Amino acid sequence: LLDERAAHPARELCTGRARGRAGLSARPEMPSVTRRAARSPEHREAVVREVAEAVERLLEGGHGYTTLGVQRIAEEAGIARSTFYLYFPDKTALLMRVAESATEDLFSVAGAWLAEGFADRAELQRTLLGVIAQQREHAPLLAALMEVAGYEEAVAEFWRGRVGSFIDRLC
Repeated sequence: LLDERAAHPARELCTGRARGRAGLSARPEMPSVTRRAARSPEHREAVVREVAEAVERLLEGGHGYTTLGVQRIAEEAGIARSTFYLYFPDKTALLMRVAESATEDLFSVAGAWLAEGFADRAELQRTLLGVIAQQREHAPLLAALMEVAGYEEAVAEFWRGRVGSFIDRLC
C-alpha cells in the first residue's frame, strides 16, 4: 500500500518528482500575496514625517520618552507597530532622526545670521528670538534627547556630532 501511494501520478505531481522528469521546476512560481511593492521615496518620507510629528505630540502631551512605547507611537502616527520597524530599527534611531530634523531647523536660524551678518542690534535681536522660538517649539524633544544621551552612548555621540557641526559653522 505504501509503494502504491508513492507511485500514484497525482502524488508524484504534488511531491515534484513528475515535475522534475517533465522538465518543470519542482516549485511553481507564484506571486507573493504577503509582500507589497516598494513604496515611493515620497511615501517613505511622509511616513517618517508622520511618526516624527507623533513623537513630538506625545512628548508635548507630557509623555516621557523612556516610558513611551513603540505601540503608542505607532498608534499616534496611525501606522501598525510592524510598519514602525520597517522605517526605524528602534526608538533610539527614531529619536536621532527626529532630533536631526528639529536641530536642523534650530541651527538654520542661527546659520542664517552667520551668513548674512548683522547690520544692527535689531537684526541680532530677531535672530536670537528666532533661536529661542525654535528651542521652545522643540523643548520636549530636546529634553528627551538630553535624557537618553545620559545613558545611551549612540545618542550622546549623535548629539556631540550635531553640536560640533554647528560650532564648525560658527567658526
